[in-house]
Amino acid sequence: MLDTDLNLLWEKVKTEIQSQIARPTYDIFFEPTSIIACNDDTYIVYTENEISKNAIESHLAVLEEILSRLVQSSAHIKLVTDKTNFDPSLLEKKSHGKASTYDEKTLREKFNLNPNYTFDKFIIGKSNQLAHAASLSIAESMSKDLSCAKKFNPLFIYGGSGLGKTHLMHAVANHILKSKPDANVIYVTTEDFINEFIDCIRSTNTRDKIDSFKEKYRHVDILLIDDIQFLSDKEGTQEEFFHTFNTLYQSNKQIILTSDRPPHEIKKLEDRLLTRFKNGLTADIKPPDTETRIAILKNIAQFEGYDIPDEVLSFMADNINSSIRELEGSLLTLMTYANLNAVGVTIELAKDVLQSDIKVSPTKQITIEGIQNLVCQTYGVRFNDLIGKKRPQNIAFPRQIAMFLCRELTDFSLPKIGESFGGRDHSTILHGIEKIKDSISKDPALKANIAQLKSELRGEKK
Repeated sequence: MLDTDLNLLWEKVKTEIQSQIARPTYDIFFEPTSIIACNDDTYIVYTENEISKNAIESHLAVLEEILSRLVQSSAHIKLVTDKTNFDPSLLEKKSHGKASTYDEKTLREKFNLNPNYTFDKFIIGKSNQLAHAASLSIAESMSKDLSCAKKFNPLFIYGGSGLGKTHLMHAVANHILKSKPDANVIYVTTEDFINEFIDCIRSTNTRDKIDSFKEKYRHVDILLIDDIQFLSDKEGTQEEFFHTFNTLYQSNKQIILTSDRPPHEIKKLEDRLLTRFKNGLTADIKPPDTETRIAILKNIAQFEGYDIPDEVLSFMADNINSSIRELEGSLLTLMTYANLNAVGVTIELAKDVLQSDIKVSPTKQITIEGIQNLVCQTYGVRFNDLIGKKRPQNIAFPRQIAMFLCRELTDFSLPKIGESFGGRDHSTILHGIEKIKDSISKDPALKANIAQLKSELRGEKK
C-alpha cells in the first residue's frame, strides 16, 4: 500500500474515532498520530510520547474495529513513539497456533468486543441501577444455561451518548464467554447490520448471500445490537430483523438492544417491532448524579494510576455532567497537561485547563417552575395562562416550548411534567415535545431561541 493510501486510510479512522471521544482527548492524543508502516494485517502507528501511547491504548479495540472494517479484513495496530527506530519484529508475520478460548485477541477479532468493558469496571448509581441489574442477571443466568433467556427478553437499554449502554452490552457478553467460551455471540451496530443486509441484496448471488446472512444471525445464543433507532425508515431491513428477532425469541435466545430513546419515540418503526421491543424489559440510563460521577472519576484515576486530590475530583464531578465519556476525556486532558508541565494537580489548574475545552456546568438548579417563569417572561404569557386550559396559538406554543425544556433539562417524568402544567396527560406532554422537536428541525430562528433559553436556565455566561 502506498504511503498516500496509508495516510488516507488513517485519516478515515481518525474521522470515525473523533465522533466517539471528547474533543480535547482527540486533539491532544489522536490528531498527531499517523501510520508509518504496515505488513499484512499489522499497522504501525506513530504517537508522540508514552503518555499519548497509554491514552490511545485504552481505545485500541475501537481503533482496530474501525480499521478492520475499512480494509475489510482483520487489522492489528502496534503503537510506537519513534518513527525510525521501532522494533522491526513488530512487522514480522507470525504463525499462531490455536487461539485461546477466551483472551483479548479473541474478544476483539472474533466477537468485536472490548475486553475492558466488564461489570467490575462499571460504576453503579441511581441513574443506571435497573439497566445494570438486568444486564448482570442475564449474564449470570446465561453463564449457567445458554437457553434460559426468558425473564428479560428482549432487554432494551436507552439513554444519551456516552452513558454506558455499550459498556453494559459488552459486559454481558464478556461475562458469558468466560463460562461459555463456545457460546455463539454477535455484537453489531445497527448501521453495520443494515449495510450487511444491503450488501446481500446487491450481490450477484443474492439468494446465497441472504441465506448466509440468515444463518449467521438466526443461530446465535445472544444477539447484541447497538443504536437500534437507526432502523427507523429502513423498511426492508426492518422486515428482515423482525424475522430474525422472532426466530431467536422463540428459541429462547437472548436479545439486547440499545437506543438513544425509548421504543415508542423511534419514528417510522413498524408496530410489530415496537410491540416486541416493549414485550421485554425497558431500562433507561440517565446522566450520572454527582456521587456517581465522583466514583467514576476515582475508578478511572485508580485504573490509570493517577494521583489526584479528592477535592479536584469533587470539583470536576460538580461541574462536568454531560456524559461519562466527557468525564474521562476531561480527566485525561488534565493529567496530560499536569504531566507534560510537571505541575501539581489543583482545583485552580483544573479550572484553567478545562474551561476552554469542556463545557462547565453551573451549580444552578433547574426547576419546572423556573422554566415556566422564564418562558412566560420571554413570550409575554401569564403564568396562569401557561398552565391553564386556554389554547390560542400565542399561549399553546410557549406552553409546548416550556414542556420541551422541562423534558430536556430535568429528570422529571412525563406524568410529573403534566402535573405541573395543569394536570395534563403524559400523552399531551409528549405531543407538545414532539411538535417542538419538529419545529426546531425546520426553523433555525426557533432553534436559536431555545438554545438561548437553555443557556439562561443553566446560568451560563452570555
